[in-house]
Amino acid sequence: MRWALDAPGEFFADRKAGEVLYRPEKPDLEKRETVVPCLDRLIEVNGDPQSGRFAADIRLEGIHFRDTAYSLAVKSLYTPADSAIHLRQARRITIEQCDFAHLGGYAVRLSERSSHCDILAC
Repeated sequence: MRWALDAPGEFFADRKAGEVLYRPEKPDLEKRETVVPCLDRLIEVNGDPQSGRFAADIRLEGIHFRDTAYSLAVKSLYTPADSAIHLRQARRITIEQCDFAHLGGYAVRLSERSSHCDILAC
């Protein structure tokens, strides 16, 4: 996927070759911290679709979510489901005063009939 490096500041982690390719914005790479994201989501909340049960009444507050991966293989606008927090069949989930930065996808994704969830002051 070396073709993905078409602009300064982009990188690609080639896990098979065990290397990170980076096109620096400035030539001071030795002085900068480097993070290679490995996960496409950090928290996953799942209900049980077979029994019709929803995950419910969970509160996440004051958490910093950073550095998630991005999936290059995109079949449609909605897949893959890269997100820091993914709520599936969830109700009454509150995410408040959280910080989201350097994410490869969505901050929060709701799917499979998730409802009555609040995302406040993030």
